[in-house]
Amino acid sequence: MRKNNWLWLAGIGLLVSLNLSAQSYAETALQFTRMQSGGSARVQGLGGAQTSLGGDYSSAYSNPAGLGFFNRNEFTVSPSLKFANSTSDYYLGDSLLSNKKNNQSTFLLPGISLVFHKDFSDVSNSIISGNFSISLNRTNDFNSSFQYQGTNQYSSIINAFIKTADNSNETTSQFSPNGNQYLTTTWLAFQNSLIGDSSVLNGSPKKYFTDATELPYRRNGVPTQSEQIQTSGGQSQISIAYGINVKDKMYFGAGLGITSLRFSSRKKYKEIFDSGPLSELQYNESLDVTGSGINFRIGTILKPVDFIQVGLSIATPTVYTLSDSFVGDMFTNWKNYTYYYKDNGVTKSTVLNKESATTEEIPTSYSLSTPWRFNGGITLLIPKKGFISVDVENLNYGSTSYTSATDGVSFDKDNIEIKNSYKSVLSYRIGGEYRIKNFRIRGGYNYMPDPSSNKQFSTVSDIRSISFGGGYRVARFYVDLAISQTQNSTKYIPYPLNSFRAPLVKSDFSFTNIIFTVGFPF
Repeated sequence: MRKNNWLWLAGIGLLVSLNLSAQSYAETALQFTRMQSGGSARVQGLGGAQTSLGGDYSSAYSNPAGLGFFNRNEFTVSPSLKFANSTSDYYLGDSLLSNKKNNQSTFLLPGISLVFHKDFSDVSNSIISGNFSISLNRTNDFNSSFQYQGTNQYSSIINAFIKTADNSNETTSQFSPNGNQYLTTTWLAFQNSLIGDSSVLNGSPKKYFTDATELPYRRNGVPTQSEQIQTSGGQSQISIAYGINVKDKMYFGAGLGITSLRFSSRKKYKEIFDSGPLSELQYNESLDVTGSGINFRIGTILKPVDFIQVGLSIATPTVYTLSDSFVGDMFTNWKNYTYYYKDNGVTKSTVLNKESATTEEIPTSYSLSTPWRFNGGITLLIPKKGFISVDVENLNYGSTSYTSATDGVSFDKDNIEIKNSYKSVLSYRIGGEYRIKNFRIRGGYNYMPDPSSNKQFSTVSDIRSISFGGGYRVARFYVDLAISQTQNSTKYIPYPLNSFRAPLVKSDFSFTNIIFTVGFPF
């Protein structure tokens, strides 16, 4: 086995190609932009419909004009418990080979807020009151996991390594510190002797082969493939907002959003062979993304008549400054196998047993700009009984873009891929509340369509949520509870071959979220 201990060099831009099974930057941009409707238990019980409502701290994030409805100070806290379940089907072509289930639970504190009320009715004929708010909302949650396993009679991930090396059209110099493939997954395969150039077989040095599965015929048995993928982290926003009440007919507000993002991905891929010189290969990767951003939002709520409220809000793009760190490692178990290779034209050999290689940590810095967000809503009030509220949100996911903060690294191709892959869509939220004295009963529905331009090649699905909840309110205290269930699905290709022989994993996800909000008006 060939081992190198070179320090990492100017190969920062290789992150996209570093892992054959990793998400592209376009897919990550969608993940960081496609945010769920957060907020208090009241709002989540309504399916997230809140643009034309008011009197809830969630307005600071969705439509700051809603802060104008407050008539006193208030402190709230919202703990939650999330249960994530997944079912993953492993396919080869149209054949379903296996099914795996996974579940996990997470405790979160997605919301906390303070609202300060100021009465202006004694000094103004128009502005009745103003309310300043500072709040924390969790806007996206990445805690999820899935796994799969199956026996592949057609291919191994090693075939993808060979394909990548062949497509480079270069000799093994590409795996040197100055080469194009240094510190990539293919480099790890080369260091583990899973691939080598064909010159040792008197072939082209720009073509690659493997002793593990061919030379020239298949030597190993079929691999049993498995992978465990776990993601964690989330996005949150601190909203500093102000809303005013004009004659109980018009409400205006504006707010500054300070966002944070933390995303971690851990993947463990394994192949076990039942015969041949190679017993097992394992590839692990660790990706961490952190950063912060800023945005600005303005909004208004109008009451043309006493029983109708109409709300509009606009949020600027959130501009994130992000940094990520990637580490990959690979391990192989050989059966005391004598491996031949050429070094400067001289045939040499080494005996393979337990081999390994690890990339140096590769940091990358860049910025991400999300789309503009346009929200409209209407609420029909039923005096002393409750209300029905409907929201519509428009986002052009194709307008998301990256900007590099590293010399020599460009995101032009990624931005073109984003523009071509995603389109503008409308999301819908509807919710209602019914009042029985001091008690509240709520229900809601949230629909976020798949924004992919070509559904045939989409790796994501529509997101649908249904929720219900209730609450109890008295003068100096209230408590709300909401339970929501969200469902979506994904498609995942462990390694690309562009053929029937490439495996495909289809996963169905179900997330159940239980959230409490306890409020203390004062």
